[in-house]
Amino acid sequence: MRTDIKPKFIVFEGIDGSGKSTQAKLLANRLLKTKVSHILKKEPGDTIIGEKIRKLLSDDSDMSPLTELFLFSAARKELVDKEIIPALENETLVILDRYIYSTIAYQGYGRNIDFGYIHHLNKIATSDLKPDIVFLLDINPEVSSSRIDSKNLDRIESESIEFYAQVRNGYLEIANANPNTWMIVDASKQPEQIHNQIWDIIY
Repeated sequence: MRTDIKPKFIVFEGIDGSGKSTQAKLLANRLLKTKVSHILKKEPGDTIIGEKIRKLLSDDSDMSPLTELFLFSAARKELVDKEIIPALENETLVILDRYIYSTIAYQGYGRNIDFGYIHHLNKIATSDLKPDIVFLLDINPEVSSSRIDSKNLDRIESESIEFYAQVRNGYLEIANANPNTWMIVDASKQPEQIHNQIWDIIY
């Protein structure tokens, strides 16, 4: 996707171990060198309340799927209201590591929570704010799992390959349903190669 208008709100999505956080940081570093005003944020977290929620989500092994959904939504509300909207209103480019689509993929396709609940909460949490472009770092779960440090897995990273296969399929369905704003990127390539592909799409 190329347009004459450069995107102001860029989201990176993908299963754990796909390299989306690496790509978000590489993009931020390049924007810094080119003196483009921007912020890099991640979900859940990057606010005082969001970081507390992140710890709960990582550590609590006995959490119901709906509780998980509500906590992610609460963290997202804080981040959107306190960081993302103010930045966009100030003409600052926003790079976000995960957004509402992670909830659809993980809690919807992965946890089988009703999509109606998820879409309703996402809309409330974001005031229906949509990104200009979403990069899906797509990779086979068996490959992505080999990239994650098995000694320091959090609660969600500890899920099965089958769970991640469902999440991946969910992401691909979302991407294929939104071809104008989503770009599927082969995440098995070298990080610099992926970064250059993403940069060429944006600029």
